[in-house]
Amino acid sequence: MPTPPTKQSVSRGPNGGKRIYAGRKKGSVNKLNKLIREKVAQSGLTPLEVMQQVYTKFYQEAERLAPGEAKLALYDRAVAVAHKAAPYMHGTVQPVQHNGSQAQTITHEHHVVVDPGEAYLKLVKGA
Repeated sequence: MPTPPTKQSVSRGPNGGKRIYAGRKKGSVNKLNKLIREKVAQSGLTPLEVMQQVYTKFYQEAERLAPGEAKLALYDRAVAVAHKAAPYMHGTVQPVQHNGSQAQTITHEHHVVVDPGEAYLKLVKGA
């Protein structure tokens, strides 16, 4: 008596279709990824380390220059590279949901400091 088909052997359509546990596993390394990882390992530098060196170099060059357009351009380049490197160095801040129950009321207060002389002048001049 033949064995009944299992989920792994059931095919859909003439070309075999989707089968459980078939194909490349998630996160598996293909030949190109493996080659790139090996080259990075041989160089001794990670892409993040290269970005850190680049923005540090731009910043140091800008510090040496007198104030002017060239200095600002180097700062802009340093900031652009640092901006791209930042997500790999610092975590992101997640939003926080504040749920206050009636027993624990959440209050929000504003404190304003006013200079009496300035307030008087605004009252008098109507500004």
